[in-house]
Amino acid sequence: MILINGKESNLQMHQFATLEEMLAATYDDCVQAQQIITDVLLNDEPFSEIYPHQAEDISASQVNKLEIISMDIYLMASAMTEELFKVTKSMEMAATQSAAYFRQGDDAQGLELLQDLIDVNRDFLNVFGTLRTNFDVPNDENLTNTSETYSALLSELIDVMESEDWILLADLLEFEISPACLEWDDCLNFIRLHFASIETGHTPQ
Repeated sequence: MILINGKESNLQMHQFATLEEMLAATYDDCVQAQQIITDVLLNDEPFSEIYPHQAEDISASQVNKLEIISMDIYLMASAMTEELFKVTKSMEMAATQSAAYFRQGDDAQGLELLQDLIDVNRDFLNVFGTLRTNFDVPNDENLTNTSETYSALLSELIDVMESEDWILLADLLEFEISPACLEWDDCLNFIRLHFASIETGHTPQ
């Protein structure tokens, strides 16, 4: 039996030779329905591949029940957007705290926290870029300006780090990077309205 979100699928197990073929077919169905797979249950147990293409090694005869749990891609994207508000706040706090460490002469602690901040920034920008390009977010001048300004600040941050001018680095973190982190919230609000408009069928103003 193949279930998708609790409902029996039209797909039949005898149509497939391996679990991988089943998953590929259910994936295609989910894509057509604008859904993204979040969980796979194999014989009532959570399944994720331990090694690439493990599902290819599991024959259909070993599958008694396959259950796919999926979520609307725009609902997931909307949830991701809400999480990014928490990320921008943590970025702002990390920039401020890192600056404080440098002012106290605790360069090692400051650099450790700054490296964490840079890693979080990279992840944030990747997710933000994915939301913007993969979910039909309209072009907006503020999105472009914020992205360009922030990228320039990050480049300046790297240059100052390399010069090992810790006081200048503290100033940059406290007075430019920290407030710039929160400026992303306007961009996230724009994207949030975009997803809300899709749910209601209205174009955001």
